[in-house]
Amino acid sequence: KNIRNLFFSRAIGGYKLIVYHMIAGDAYNRNFEAAAHRILKYIDFSQKFAKGKNSMLQGVIDMTDLISSKAFDQNDFNKLEKVYLRINQLSDDIYINHIWLAKSLSDNDIEKSKKHILKALRLSKASEPAYREILRLFPKIEDNSLFFQNYCQDYFNTISGGTLKK
Repeated sequence: KNIRNLFFSRAIGGYKLIVYHMIAGDAYNRNFEAAAHRILKYIDFSQKFAKGKNSMLQGVIDMTDLISSKAFDQNDFNKLEKVYLRINQLSDDIYINHIWLAKSLSDNDIEKSKKHILKALRLSKASEPAYREILRLFPKIEDNSLFFQNYCQDYFNTISGGTLKK
């Protein structure tokens, strides 16, 4: 049993390393379609061993973070949208994935984008990327004054400690 576990853990670790380096090459070449395809294949591979959230999910997040860090415009995030949606199916409690989803959905479904920002803020109120995404979405939101005011106040209270009355 120990030999079998050792073999599988080494083989899977080797596969993860190979895929990670291939995605690093895709990131260097800004080939988001190829990276998305590789990550989706890796997710499918991970689901053969254990359905849903499993120990290989951290590798998926690491790979997705690597390629997402090179995404600069809406088109780049749109090419990775299927990956973000698939990760969200596996686990709905990954803060950064909700930020990525909000970015990728912001051009075609602003309500879903807002929903993912709100989920990210529920997961981590003190992290700045969600607030940055709110600022980026500000011009796209129709009733933006109330939305923006609420989250500016939340940010000020969370990060700066708020104000004290005399």
